[in-house]
Amino acid sequence: MAQKNYIVDINLNKNQLLNAVLQNLSVPPSTTGLPVGFTYYHTVDQTVYTWVGDQWIDLGFTYVAPVYTPINVTFTGTTVLSTFTTDDQGNVTSLTTRDLTLSNFGINATANEINASSDLSSVVSPAAGWVYRFTNTSNAAWGQLKTSELNNDLNWVHINDSATNLTETWSSSKIQDVIDELASTFTGGLVFEGEYNASTNTPNLTSPSPGVIKKGYTWVVSVDGTFFGEDVAMGDTLISKVDDPSTIDDWVRVNKNIPSIVNASQTVFGITRYATSSEALALTATDLAISPATLQVVLNNVVGGYTALFGDGSSTTFEIVHNLNTKFVEVQVYEESSGNKWEMGITISTSDRIIINTNIPPTTNQYRVIIKK
Repeated sequence: MAQKNYIVDINLNKNQLLNAVLQNLSVPPSTTGLPVGFTYYHTVDQTVYTWVGDQWIDLGFTYVAPVYTPINVTFTGTTVLSTFTTDDQGNVTSLTTRDLTLSNFGINATANEINASSDLSSVVSPAAGWVYRFTNTSNAAWGQLKTSELNNDLNWVHINDSATNLTETWSSSKIQDVIDELASTFTGGLVFEGEYNASTNTPNLTSPSPGVIKKGYTWVVSVDGTFFGEDVAMGDTLISKVDDPSTIDDWVRVNKNIPSIVNASQTVFGITRYATSSEALALTATDLAISPATLQVVLNNVVGGYTALFGDGSSTTFEIVHNLNTKFVEVQVYEESSGNKWEMGITISTSDRIIINTNIPPTTNQYRVIIKK
């Protein structure tokens, strides 16, 4: 009989072993080095034996339980089971009962009430302007709210715009005046106002309305053009030196001094873009970059292999798209953490994809599939 030899355990992960037959032997095998749990079918005795380390156990022996007559007992609301005894088979052979009393729960039958009283039960409605308050004793009292008591309980805030101390504060108007005064003394500060279109003079920086532009206001040129007759380019910075500037001398122009960026090549530094899958597969472009995803497509096409992780904790069927353009592929599955090879249900569905089936949902990215032409 043909056979396949294994030197490792086979873990079916609680899956069924279908259409299986135990090893058939007419005599027991040698027990020297035989592991506990070895099981076979004895063709002469026509029964199944299992080795337990010191003897063979006949699994075909049928156990006949003794006849048992149950004990009939009626329980009421206060009658409960007290003690019982059993035989070797676990059958109850005798029992006693008892009645529950309040003392079983730790309750004193003569003191089972809780009486409550309230200090507020004698309070009557006070006159207007009175408040209810608690004194430093356990009793509550009504009394008139006094200014002296409020002063003792609250820290009052006093507004004094002419004061500078730790007990009084300024009004919001005074605070704003001080901020404005301090701001007027600042020098050298730049205020970014946004982008400037030099082609259309937007916003209007060459003839603005009075009060619109202040000293330090700054714009960055977004579109090439002229500024007071001078050329400016995208990226240049324009800074007002005075309030209400009206000439080129009222401005500081900072040239970006950066040349235009050209397209990159094998000999020139510059900008580039990622190649599409079709451009990458053509293998002819010399001025395009390639992303990891597109590189995978190229490798799959040129080398003829594909690998992917799968498993999401709930699914048992996984469609793997490999785009190898053939049904003649070799599929192997490995556990990502251990590297051990696993056998699963594999279906070659089309020339570009396979179906993997499992009986137990794999955890997230638990397995890696390797597909080769």
